[in-house]
Amino acid sequence: MFYKLYSCLEGLNRIERNLKEIEAVMENEPPVLSTCQLLCDNVNSEMQSIQERLEPKGVKINRLDDFYRHIWFVKKQPKIWRGNYDDIINSDFPEIRKSIIDFLNSLNYLHPVLQSNCIFSFENESHAETIRNAFLAFKSYVVQKFNLPPDLDGQRLCDRLFSESGIIKVNSEKSKEFNAFAKSLYGYFRNKNAHYLTDIAEFEAETVLMSLNLMLQYIDNVQEDTDNG
Repeated sequence: MFYKLYSCLEGLNRIERNLKEIEAVMENEPPVLSTCQLLCDNVNSEMQSIQERLEPKGVKINRLDDFYRHIWFVKKQPKIWRGNYDDIINSDFPEIRKSIIDFLNSLNYLHPVLQSNCIFSFENESHAETIRNAFLAFKSYVVQKFNLPPDLDGQRLCDRLFSESGIIKVNSEKSKEFNAFAKSLYGYFRNKNAHYLTDIAEFEAETVLMSLNLMLQYIDNVQEDTDNG
């Protein structure tokens, strides 16, 4: 699924943390070579996982060969680690990150509020937390966007957004559809998440994310059309 692609961002964060640890252990006196080798293996494994997820989508990751070569030298030639490490930090990794982020931004697929609040928990398979974060992010976004009361939530929030007299000005048929859809989403998934925290499957978390993504994209598009009209 497309949402899986966004987990690449958390993978990049793990690589960055490992790179910082490599510098720390190599600057010890004496350097901790065994730990450095393990960290280099972690970096390689994480980058390969990212590569496997993105390459089938036609993504060209810049400076990837240079990155792998410099990591190899850091691991196998510790006496010259500093120059290779600096190349990774100053050139290879920034270009890799930029090419991946540019690709994800080009998709215009996942609403930023879900991307920023739910990637970490989803990547770490915390499905109940992902659902909880998604509903909280949705509520916070629309409450702030439309200056609504902060205690407005659940079915009352759905009515305030999607009804014939609601904020989202669309035809009555579409309002009824979104009102029913939003209430069902809240009624089933959020209630289940609250009462059965250990019984949430990945596909359920992704269903919530994609459903709330649909509503957020729709809200923004309709609001933009209303403002321009």
